[in-house]
Amino acid sequence: MNQASRTRRALSLQRWADREAARIKGSFLDPKPGLFALPAASWRSVSALILASLVLLGYLLIFLLSLWSLRATVKAFGVNPIQGAIYAFLALMCLIFSWLARPNFGSRDDQALTPQQAPELFALITEVAKLLQAPVPQIPRINGQVNAFVTREGFPPRFSLTLGFPLMFAFHPQELLDLLAHELAHEVNGDLLRGQWIAAAMNVLYALRLALYPGSGDVGGVGTLTYWIRWLLVSPVLGLLWVFDVLLGEASQRAEYRADLMAASISGSEAAVSGLDKLHFADLLEIALQKHWSNAERPHAFLELRHA
Repeated sequence: MNQASRTRRALSLQRWADREAARIKGSFLDPKPGLFALPAASWRSVSALILASLVLLGYLLIFLLSLWSLRATVKAFGVNPIQGAIYAFLALMCLIFSWLARPNFGSRDDQALTPQQAPELFALITEVAKLLQAPVPQIPRINGQVNAFVTREGFPPRFSLTLGFPLMFAFHPQELLDLLAHELAHEVNGDLLRGQWIAAAMNVLYALRLALYPGSGDVGGVGTLTYWIRWLLVSPVLGLLWVFDVLLGEASQRAEYRADLMAASISGSEAAVSGLDKLHFADLLEIALQKHWSNAERPHAFLELRHA
C-alpha cells in the first residue's frame, strides 16, 4: 500500500468518523430526562460481546490444538518421521500464536504510590469514588506522560489508576478533581471497552497486529514475499479490529460524554472545560512535534503547532 493510498484511506475514515461524531454529539445533547442513565443494550453491544467471545474461543482452540499437536508429534516420530515433522511444525506455529496473543496479566512499570507517600491524594481518590459509587483503585500510580487512565493489572486483576505527573503540575486543584472523577466515572458509565471480556479479546487482536504488521514492502526478493505474507496474515486481524470500532465506537463515545458529565457534576463546569482545553492543547502539541519530526512542512515545531 503506497503513501497516496494510505492518505486517501485515512481521509475517508476521518470523514466517516467526523460524521459519526457529529451525529452522536447531536443526539446526546438533545434535552431529555435521564441523561446520566446507562443505555439499554443495543444490537451493536450484543454483537461486540458475541464477537469477543468468538475471538477468545478461537484463541483457546488454537492453544488446545498446540497441545494436541505436541502429543501427536511424540507419537508420530517413532512411526512416521515426516508426519511427526508436520505435527511439530503445526505445534510450533500454534504455540507462537498462543504466546504472541496471550492475555496480558503483567503489572505496569509506572511508579506505585502508597498511602504514606500521598495521604491527601489517596483521601481525595477515595472521596471521589464514593461520590460516583465507583470502586476505589487498589493501585494508584504516577508516570511521566501527559495522560491519565484506569485499567486492570496482575492476576487476579486489580483495579489501578495512573496519573501523569505533568498533569498534576499543569492542572489547578479543581481541574485535577475533574480529571480524577472522569477516570473513575469510566467504571460506572457503561463503557463496554472497560469490560474485562471485550478487553481480553481486544488484547489478543492488538498483540497479533503488533507482531504481524509488515514494515516497508520495497525490499525486493524474499523480503517482498515476506511483506505480502504478513499482510495476508494481518488483514483478518485488522478487519476484526475495524468491526470492533464500528460496533463499539458509538457506545464508547457516549461513555466519554457521560464520564465528562459525571465529572463536571463534582468539579463544576468551568474546571471541566478548562481541563479539557489543556488536554486538547497537549494533544495538538504532540501532533505538531511528531509531524515536525517525521514529515515537516514548516521551519519549526511551533509553526506546526500554530497551524494545528
